[in-house]
Amino acid sequence: MINSKIICFVFFILFFSASYTLSIDLTKNIKLSHQKEIKQNPNSGYFWHLTDPHIDLSYREGSNINCGEIVCCRQNSPKTENFQPAKKFGSYGGCDIPLDTFINILHFVANYSIEADFLLYGGDNLVHDDWNYSQEYNLHYGLLVGNLLQNEFREKSFKNRIYPAIGNHDLYPIDQFRTDNNNWYLQPVGQAYSFSLNGSSLDSFTKRGYYTVPITKGFNLVVLNTQYEDTYNFWLYKNSTDNDPGLQLKWLESTLQNYLQNGEKVLILGHIPPGIKLSTNNALPESLISFNTQFDILMQKYGSIIVGQFYGHTHTDHFKVFKDSTQQQATSVAFVSPSMTNWEYNHPAVRLIEYNRKTFELENIYTFNTNLDQLDSNGNLVWKLEYDMLSEYQLKDLSPTSFLNLGNNRLFTDKNAWDAFRYHYNADYYKKGSVCQFGTQCHKNYVCAMLNINYEGFNKCLKL
Repeated sequence: MINSKIICFVFFILFFSASYTLSIDLTKNIKLSHQKEIKQNPNSGYFWHLTDPHIDLSYREGSNINCGEIVCCRQNSPKTENFQPAKKFGSYGGCDIPLDTFINILHFVANYSIEADFLLYGGDNLVHDDWNYSQEYNLHYGLLVGNLLQNEFREKSFKNRIYPAIGNHDLYPIDQFRTDNNNWYLQPVGQAYSFSLNGSSLDSFTKRGYYTVPITKGFNLVVLNTQYEDTYNFWLYKNSTDNDPGLQLKWLESTLQNYLQNGEKVLILGHIPPGIKLSTNNALPESLISFNTQFDILMQKYGSIIVGQFYGHTHTDHFKVFKDSTQQQATSVAFVSPSMTNWEYNHPAVRLIEYNRKTFELENIYTFNTNLDQLDSNGNLVWKLEYDMLSEYQLKDLSPTSFLNLGNNRLFTDKNAWDAFRYHYNADYYKKGSVCQFGTQCHKNYVCAMLNINYEGFNKCLKL
């Protein structure tokens, strides 16, 4: 069966040519409401993780949700017999969020009562109209988002600590990132983030798309360019013997070794998570198998200094556990965050992460969401605390061992724990049948994919 992304790729090459001009009012102010603020711990630091907004600048309130095309809710969406008008801030189904909603999310973050130390941005700026992509179109979105992040947080203490990763939808054609020269995107977008990146970090981003930057003394951020592991990036298949495209893994090991020798801690940010996809009836790799194997080895070697990993891409809320060579001990955990877009059936969501200012270990993760169908009396979005990870999953801490135990001892065997997980999987948007029922093969597929980065362990898990 031919994959739809391959069809789109061929369509790009053969048929696409377009030019776009975007004009945005960056001074737009949107009111918002929020509930249940968390209590700030004076001994803790905090940072935000925002990812996958997929902004649609052609979104129009009142257009057709059920237009019969891949992306609907747009100014030119055709009317159909089952016409349903698109709502102000977004509509569930084949629609991405309008610019107003993206700005509303930034306002919620900017006005939240807890002052964060820094912000991670996980990429995927663009709407899912992959056939419209071009270098100019995609670059406009990249610069727009960079400018908005700078503008909306200009009064915040973390205004110069906003760190971006590249998403697969940020590139033209979609997923395609050359292993040699991507100056058309990296150079201007790097400059758009020069309010936070400078010196070696900016130089590394503009050349390869990955970089490292110190957060504070003894605590560092490593940002991966996951296009070097993207299974749909056809440039990676040009040289089948190249197991380290872009020399990212060599750079990563050198970087981690340096931090290990200096006794420093590391936080990792990327877009596409490593490992195996959470899937109902198949087990496709989320990232290249060769990358998964090598990256897993690095986590075994340097997991002691890595306090956590953060990814997006899937638009869903889950985690991935890395294990040692015996497959008995956990070495690291990757947190996959829900998306800012509602694309199809997800509530828009963002995350606030609490960490220890002395040890830099993660202490809790708070997920916030908003229901696009439930506005307040003034017609504004209402942001709420969906859950905090410690309480919801009855965890002692956020260590890799805790998540290995959560998967092995509770998500496999405890229906209540699994129901809580599957409810949060789409940021509390539960559509009947959209997430695996407890005790099904699908349920086992999901848990085994979260507990195993490589297929050997995954296949053994399925046989248990």
